[in-house]
Amino acid sequence: MAYNSSVMDILVNADLCTGCGFCVDNCPQGVFELKDGTSHVVNEEDCLECHLCEVSCESGAITMEG
Repeated sequence: MAYNSSVMDILVNADLCTGCGFCVDNCPQGVFELKDGTSHVVNEEDCLECHLCEVSCESGAITMEG
């Protein structure tokens, strides 16, 4: 079930992403997936806007805007 309807946009800067997987491991909703060594948003509609992905991203590749 979707939680929100595009209130926030999740942006992943592929140039900064190290592929560590912290966003995948820390997201309670499974919004992220690693593909080819880079994080990708696959279920943005399930995002709770808890910002755990943004906070856990040590490289600063993930930002939430909106």
